[in-house]
Order: sequence, then C-alpha cells, then structure tokens
Amino acid sequence: MKITVCFTAVMVAASSILSAAATIPTYEKVRASLKKNHPRLFISKDDLPKFRARANGVCKEYLQ
Repeated sequence: MKITVCFTAVMVAASSILSAAATIPTYEKVRASLKKNHPRLFISKDDLPKFRARANGVCKEYLQ
C-alpha cells in the first residue's frame, strides 16, 4: 500500500514537472520578445521615468 501511494505521488509530481517543461519558451521566442534598442537589458529608455519616479517616491527611503 505504501509503495502504491509513493509511486502515485512520484508520478503526479513527474507529470506536473513535464507539463511545466512543455511551456518553456524557445530561445527564438525569448530573443524576439527582447527590445531591439538595448537587448542586453530587460528595460529601455521608456522605462526610466518609472524607475526615477519610484526612486524619488516610495523607494526613496531604501535607496538613500
């Protein structure tokens, strides 16, 4: 009985891991989603005003 329960638990865990692996995007999809003007970063100059506003607002205390 214990072996059956353990085997079932292992199979359920394995199936969830395999289904998660199936949703991993390909390298090409990830690369295509990166911004073209500065692909080494996940932010762009369009994001800087938001970062500055946070740095001078709610995060100011932590960044001093």
